[in-house]
Amino acid sequence: MPRTRTESRSSRRQSAREARNAVYRQLIFEAAERTFAEKGVEDSKMEEIAAEAGLALGTLYNVFSGKAKLVVEIHETRMREAVTGIDALTRSTREPAQALMSGIEGYVRFFASHPDYLRMHLRQGYAWGLAGSQPSPAHEAAFGAGIAAQETLFERGMAAGVFHPGRPRVMARLLVAMQQVQLADWVEEGMQRDPADLVSEMQIQARRTFCRNPDCRDLEKD
Repeated sequence: MPRTRTESRSSRRQSAREARNAVYRQLIFEAAERTFAEKGVEDSKMEEIAAEAGLALGTLYNVFSGKAKLVVEIHETRMREAVTGIDALTRSTREPAQALMSGIEGYVRFFASHPDYLRMHLRQGYAWGLAGSQPSPAHEAAFGAGIAAQETLFERGMAAGVFHPGRPRVMARLLVAMQQVQLADWVEEGMQRDPADLVSEMQIQARRTFCRNPDCRDLEKD
């Protein structure tokens, strides 16, 4: 049956509300990310986030019921984006060393393109290489999926004689920890260096740490 005028008006109003709320949600998300990056989560107030977003405090609370919900939303969204993008890069080649290099580049490029999230994440003091230390269950799941993918990569690389023998899970966590240290140093320097230089630095360090055969070392000369 065709919709009545009343149903059509109601549907249009509902669509308008959803579109408006989507805009509000994005404004709040970006404002919170900036605020958390500058002040840290604990020292940030919802009033400050609302002002940064250019919205009334009541509007903010209509979209996010509290700061904890907002923090989880940011972490889950960004980590989902990161894991999806990095996983696609590492799966783009079967060659373990090249897959490792591509994953490192994707990791750096993601955080370099989201500097507020990087600063927020570092300020919260989480140990990226340790399970059980992530800020939300979904974030922990993303961490676990990322470590598992890297573990598989190291297993393949060791079987091919490309990587030094060792415990794949420990090697995967060591890689993440190394990346956190190098990204933190980049932030402390004011993020002035070209991300391409940071990628190169991380890749060289990873080759020196994990790679053992000539083909892997040859990548450093490219």
